[in-house]
Formats: sequence, C-alpha cells, structure tokens
Amino acid sequence: MKRSIVLGAFFVLFLTDTIAQFNTPTIDGAVSSGEYGTHTDGSNQNTNGSTVWYCTWDNTNIYFAVSGGFNSSSDAICVYLDANPSAIVNSGTGLTSGTGYDGVTPDLPFSSDAFIYVKSGYKDRNIVSTGSWSSNGGASSNISDWVNTSVVEFSIPWSSLGVSSRPSQFNWLGFVSYSSGCFAHVPTANPGGTSPEMVRYYTIDNTNNSTAVKPFSQESYTHIGSNITSFGAISIYDFTMNTSSSTITRSTGTWDIDGDLIINNGTIDFGSNDVSTSVDSSIIVETSGALVLSSYGSSVDVSGDLENNGTFTANGAEIVLNGSLGQAIKGNFSSISGATNNLSSLQINNSTGVSLETNVFLRKPNSTSETLTLTDGILDLNGYTLELDTGITVGGSFSSSSMINATSGNIRWRLNKTGTYMAPIGGASVYSPLQITFNSGTFASGAYIDIDVTEAKHPSNSSSTDYISRYWDLDQSSISSFSADILMNYSSGDVSGTESQIYAAKLTSGTWSISSANSTSGQLTFSGATSFSSFTGGAVGSLPVNLIDFRASIAYGGININWQTALELNCSHYNLFKRIKGVDVFLESIDGHGTVNSISEYSALDKEVLQDNVYFIHQVDTDGEVEVFGPVSIRSQKVANRNMKLVGRVVHINSINPASLRITNVSGQVLVEEKLKVNEIDFEIPSFINNQIVFIEALYPNNIEVLKVHVR
Repeated sequence: MKRSIVLGAFFVLFLTDTIAQFNTPTIDGAVSSGEYGTHTDGSNQNTNGSTVWYCTWDNTNIYFAVSGGFNSSSDAICVYLDANPSAIVNSGTGLTSGTGYDGVTPDLPFSSDAFIYVKSGYKDRNIVSTGSWSSNGGASSNISDWVNTSVVEFSIPWSSLGVSSRPSQFNWLGFVSYSSGCFAHVPTANPGGTSPEMVRYYTIDNTNNSTAVKPFSQESYTHIGSNITSFGAISIYDFTMNTSSSTITRSTGTWDIDGDLIINNGTIDFGSNDVSTSVDSSIIVETSGALVLSSYGSSVDVSGDLENNGTFTANGAEIVLNGSLGQAIKGNFSSISGATNNLSSLQINNSTGVSLETNVFLRKPNSTSETLTLTDGILDLNGYTLELDTGITVGGSFSSSSMINATSGNIRWRLNKTGTYMAPIGGASVYSPLQITFNSGTFASGAYIDIDVTEAKHPSNSSSTDYISRYWDLDQSSISSFSADILMNYSSGDVSGTESQIYAAKLTSGTWSISSANSTSGQLTFSGATSFSSFTGGAVGSLPVNLIDFRASIAYGGININWQTALELNCSHYNLFKRIKGVDVFLESIDGHGTVNSISEYSALDKEVLQDNVYFIHQVDTDGEVEVFGPVSIRSQKVANRNMKLVGRVVHINSINPASLRITNVSGQVLVEEKLKVNEIDFEIPSFINNQIVFIEALYPNNIEVLKVHVR
C-alpha cells in the first residue's frame, strides 16, 4: 500500500460531500440523479468537452458510465487501472505500455495490471500475465454492460482485475478510442493520437465506503519521455519523476502538490527563477534521482517528510516544514563538503514537531543569510547531529514549544571568530538554552563546538541539598587559547534546595570548578572557561571543588597571576611555576588556608616578562598530595614603537597610556620602571642614565612597544 489518506484532506471532503462512496447503479444505459454519487466535476463525475464520465464502486464491483460526444456504434470506452499500486507508480508489477486496441498504444503514467474495453457488440478485459497483456476472450461472463445511442454503462468485478477483492487503493485513467486515435480523456489534460504520452491519472488512495477518495478528485502526474526545459505551473496530487537521464527544468509558476513529490530516476531542477512550491505530503528523492532547488533562493513548503537517498542541492533555498502531523528529515543531508546532500536554510513551523532520522548539515553556500528558524514546534534531534555551518544564524520565537530537543543527539556549530552563540535547546517540554560568549581564542579551519543537554542530576554531582537536575555537555575542536563565558538557563522544576546557594560548576578531570553563585533566578553563569566539559549547578560545600579562577595579565612591574578557590580541604600551600623553554621553573610558594568553605583569593607578581609566559600552580595538601592546575598563558609580544618619541631627555607618549614604562640597558638590566598615572604623557629620564644606549619599553595589556634610543 502506498499510504493512508491525509486526515485534513479527508475532513474537508467529508464536510462537503456526505454521500457514501458505495453506490450500486443499475446498468441500464441511463444515469439518473444521484446514481454514481455526486454529479459534480472532481467528485463522482468529470466532463471533457461534451463527454461526461461517471465512476463509483462497492465491495464487489467498479462501475463506469460515459455519456455524449462519441459514436456509440463504433467508438469504444477504454479504462486502464492499477489495483495494486506501488510507491513509485510506474515501477510496479504491471505494464506502462498499452494494449494496442484500435491501434492506440499509450505510454501509461502507472504500471497498469488491468484494461477494460467496451463498445457496441464487443467487450473485453485484459490483465497482465507473465509480463504481457492477456485477453479474456470477450469477458462476457464478467463485464455487465449496456450500450445505447448516448450512454455506455458497464460494471466489472474487482476479482476480474487482478485482485481478489476490493483494493484499498488504485490508480486509473480513461479515454474513448476509435479506429485511429483517442479523445475524451479523463484526466482531460492527456493527449490524443495513437502513441500518446498519458502523463495524468487519478490516485484513489482510500476506497472505504465512508472515507473514500472520490474517483475524479485526485489528479496526479508522472513524467514520461525526454527533457522538459521550461515546465510551468502545475496543481496536482502526486508528482512522480521516474525517467532515467531525463531532466525537468522549471520556468515560472507555482507548483502546488497535494500529495508526494517523488524523484526515483532523473532530475528535477527548479531553475533560477523565484518559484513557489508547496508539497502537502512528502518530498522523496530516491537513489537515482536528483532535486536541485532554485538558485534564486525560493522557499519550499513541505507538510510531510523530507527524504533524500539520491542527490539533493539546496542552492541557498529555505525548506519550511509546516505540516500538522509529525514530520521527519530522512536519508542523506549530512555532507559537509560540496553543494549537494545538505540543507541551507531550515524553518520549523509545525506545532506537532519535527524529528531527525539522519544527521543534518546546514550549509552556507554564499553571502546570503542562511538561517535555522524555529517558528513553532520542537525539532527533536532524536540521537542525531544537527550541524550548523559557519555563518548560519539561529532565530525564531524560542520557548518550551519552539526549541531544539537536544537530550538525545547534539548541535555542532562551526565557528571562525569570537562572539556570542546561543543554542535554543531543551528537553521534551522544558526550554533550557545555553549561550556561549567567546571573549578570545584562535579558531583554526574546521573549528566547532558540540552542545547537548541532559534532564537529570549529573552523576558526579554529590550535592545532596542544593543542586539542579540538569546539565549541559560542551566539547570543541580546533579552538585554542580561548576564554569563554557560559550562560545556562534552567526551570524552577530543575531546582532542589535553596536556589541562591547553587553555584555554576564545571567538571574537569573528575574535579569541579566553581564560578559565581546564582544571582538571577533560572540562570547560571560560568565565566572564563578555558576548556569545555560538563556544566551544571550545585552547592559549594558538597562538590569536590577547588579552583574557581586562574588567570594572568600584564600589569605594572610585570605579570600578575591570580587565582581563587571556593573550597580548600587540608591545603598546605601553593607552588607557582613558570614554563621556560619546556622546563617548569619554580617562582614562589604561597601559604594556603587549610580547610575552608569560602572564597579564597591569591596573587603573585612575575617581574620577568617574556614573549610567552605560561604558568602552573601546584596545590600541596598537608599530607603531601599534589594537584596541578593550569596552564594559563599570556603572550607579551614586543612590537615596533608607535606611540613614543624622545624629545631631549623626555619620553613623550602620543596617544593611549601604557600601564607602565620600563628602561633597560643593552644587557637587559632594568634601570628604571615606573607605573604611569592616567593621562600622563611625558616621562623624564632620570639623570643617572647618561650617554648610553637604552631600550624604552611601554607595557600595554597585550604587547610591549620598544623604542631604542641613545640618551645623552
């Protein structure tokens, strides 16, 4: 079976046509009022010129009547039918070439397994047997017919059409034939002639009495033949492309597809125009098929699934998933190299939700604004990865009903610069976004961050009273020397204990580092993260914590090294080391505070400023156990002078004040170093420095400017 009828479509039909489908006409050559059902085109009848077709069925038979516009003594009524349809309508068990009756051999849009032929004095039924049409030798025992001067009316049992009983669905088309051609087609758009390419047919995907699709209500299209270079507007039910090495290229006009768009073989190219496309069911690209969206960037609305097993080119166009039932993204959309088999912009606008059934990469192919937009509904990662290319922006109306469910699966975000990145994630019903602000860092080619969330207490969080039952896992690749602030949001239902006593915590190698306590309800902030791992919230006294902060900065007199602890257990002292040419050199020892459950602050000054300054601290317990923290590093690059000049014996500073000035001789000995006041722009060289070459160094936060002079 192909699929069940779309509920919304059926509901409309049911309201507008309350007559049940099962109808047993009297085969008498007359069509009375109400016989066959509703006499409205597109329901139980359809008109082509002066010819009117009627159709209905019951559990036993299918019934047809054709009235007017033909010669009942010589013309024949022809019906092709597929009572066992496949998903690819012209790849089933039947035949796609007609019988040749009256010299008419059509190319059919579906694999037909039955043919009915009725004219004055003759009737026949053919079925497909061992790959060819087989006649029933007159079929007088199973076709009931009546032919008069204006109406041909007949019925045939379902069991004579290659099935044992009424099928759940079928496809069909009809026409009137004469000695050298055909006319009065249903659907009406099919061509005449002796070898017509009949690309239109009716899709009946529900034959039940009270819920059936009306026989003329769903007109479908199948491509037949060679390339079409300028395909215009179409309003259709199913659209099937199944012609190897053939291409349909769109020009202008709307494509309104009420069923599926299926590309099994060949290519559909949306061209370069601004074309509107709406698919009320699914888009399916099979292995030998290709779909190329418009390079203009036009959006495509899809109410069913989006599936690619062949070649899919997004071209910067937006896919809008806007169904009313659950939707899925399937197949191959994960390629990160090249323009095919990935998406560009994606919009979720389905209150029931969309789930991934494959990894998805949103690629930014050009300078346009590719986006992930969450308008309504939850995008469930469902164990897969949603990867966002560098430059993809995330927008929409974020809430517990409009977010990304990242409890199973993860977001991978490719980055190339500092800045703020907000992931609108949560669980099944709780919105708990995470925001990362990179204050500094080096982003190599291919750099990315991975983000997910778990709706449970972290298994290593030993807090028993004050904690949240939620944690976020972060990872990164190819980002070095970074410092980032992490803002995490949680719900009141996540909180156990006293919320104000919950601190932001980061797990590193089995040890928790603590940042600031909760100051805003529902938010935690971890500042200055230099690595990523698990983040959550817990009580300071319960977590096996130590280090809160560890950083280095250029200051007056050298480099300040500062660190903070939130908890110390039997801490004897700290040893500060500096790594010089691969060797850790001891700088000094600073006493610890023993056992405390409060914030402790420490600082040290390194007067020997190198170009690369890398520091470690060793925490030594009273029992001699050592724990190493770091490294933290700061690069003090000596650069050419831009802001200083020597006027006599006065150093004049042109613009921004450095933190301090230092004068050294050619041997590197520091002769003088002085912290400058704000807006101090002139510094007089002391009198003891005379008749010698010196280096005047201006110490800025990230570099040192050097001026070489001869002081006289």
